[in-house]
Amino acid sequence: MLPSAVLGLTDLAGRLHVRNLIPHEYLTYAVPWKLYLEMEEAAKADSIFQTHVWKELTA
Repeated sequence: MLPSAVLGLTDLAGRLHVRNLIPHEYLTYAVPWKLYLEMEEAAKADSIFQTHVWKELTA
């Protein structure tokens, strides 16, 4: 089975229980460590953060 990531705090009812801990505009993202490391390697060479658009936004 391939490792997968999980996007959290998408359940509006569940947000009632964490609204004092996590701001309403936040989501959570859980990813296995091995997949995280693969994503970090891929981001070095082929990432939105390497484009001219991102560089213009951060200038």
